[in-house]
Amino acid sequence: MKAAQNCILPWVIPSNYVTMENRTFNRSINLVILILAAAAIYIGYSIFHQDGDEVRIYDSPPPLPDKKEETPGENPVVIPAPETRSNTIKDDASTDLFNEEGLRLYNQGRYEEAADSFRRAHEKDKNNDALKMNLAYTESRLGWREIEAGRYGESLRYFREAMELSDKVPDSYFGMGFALHQLKDDDRAIESINRGLAIDPKRTEGYKLLAEIHYHKDNAELAISNLESALKLVPNDNNLKGMLAKINREKKAEGGFQQEATAHFTVRFEGREERDIARVITIILEEAYREVGASLSFYPGDPTTVILYSEEKFRDVTLTPAWTKGIFDGKIRLPIGGGALNDKDLLEKVIFHEYTHAVVHNISGKDIPRWLNEGLAVYMEHGDKKRLEDRIISELKKGGRIIPLHELHGSFMDSEESRVPIIYAESYSAVDYLIDRYGIFRVKTLLEELSRGREFKEAFRDLFFISYDEFQSAWEKSIMNRV
Repeated sequence: MKAAQNCILPWVIPSNYVTMENRTFNRSINLVILILAAAAIYIGYSIFHQDGDEVRIYDSPPPLPDKKEETPGENPVVIPAPETRSNTIKDDASTDLFNEEGLRLYNQGRYEEAADSFRRAHEKDKNNDALKMNLAYTESRLGWREIEAGRYGESLRYFREAMELSDKVPDSYFGMGFALHQLKDDDRAIESINRGLAIDPKRTEGYKLLAEIHYHKDNAELAISNLESALKLVPNDNNLKGMLAKINREKKAEGGFQQEATAHFTVRFEGREERDIARVITIILEEAYREVGASLSFYPGDPTTVILYSEEKFRDVTLTPAWTKGIFDGKIRLPIGGGALNDKDLLEKVIFHEYTHAVVHNISGKDIPRWLNEGLAVYMEHGDKKRLEDRIISELKKGGRIIPLHELHGSFMDSEESRVPIIYAESYSAVDYLIDRYGIFRVKTLLEELSRGREFKEAFRDLFFISYDEFQSAWEKSIMNRV
């Protein structure tokens, strides 16, 4: 995405070129201008095709490209913009002045103002392709800002406007593809991304986006193909290698799997012997669908995929520690072994737990503090939870400490197994305390706010009228009062 920052510069028209029709030049000057313009286009093309920052598409919106300091002489055709403001430029100013002002504002990150200046330049010369391109890149940039803020529907307007101005801006098509994917319109997302790759087939984010979409559509072959295309461009990208290895492990483990489908779930399993188990699990899943959905007032629009493995295959695919009884990574994955299926109560807890993760992910659309995610999952489990609070009290009486919540924001997978029970107990306790005082509806609203790009501590304070630090202190005090 870094290319967008550089691309706009070569298409800025010199001031003596915009009004060329109204001036008289000799042939030698015209020739110089044409040479400079051609050089600029060539420079722009080469810059544009340099690989930039890649779009991070798994669980969080892609970041906007970092601002790049301009290097004197890097773009020789660009005439320095005057120190003016677009709202101070008179309407009768020259086209090139509005254009120069737009460039200056763009390079300052003031994209709304830059778009206004470029738009006013475009209105004065609607047939100028260079001005259309400048405005198109700026509109595309505004679209990506909306994506960063989690406003996917709003971003589409900017991308459409950019496409109407120019069909040569791949960032617009990638941005629309990403937004449509987040809005669950994958068929149109694929079409848009492919159009972007047709313009520039060397953009790795396009292949990553396609791999992500095809993976979630359970099309492993196309996901693998697009990841391999991306790796040809960036062979040392460890994230891409990890994703490819993961999908290949799943493909190998799940070869020949059968499936049972309902309106809300697709359950995949290895053979006929597991069919009865799959049906039992489907019944519990439907119970979870109703109960968790009612509690959080949310029901996923698309069926949730659930995959049942042998204990060995589960570990091979997920690479999880031995203490895990299930995992949600976009799909619910459950080990058939380990005694879980011999204990209906435990089986039910695991299914409700992992399905809650699926619902929370659908609502928030991104990573959230792990204690909140795991605490909600434990909260939705059936059974008496008093033992969890008692576990914390027991730990404190032995001289242990309450783990601050800010230390429980990341994954629990690397935690020492001996510490896992207390970590989950604390996560549940904090969520229970939060719901008890503010209600589960407000917690759901917090998840929705995070999906819109709100910073966690800011959204927390606005919704609960207490700072995150103050909440932690109050929760810890409530526990210590029981010791």
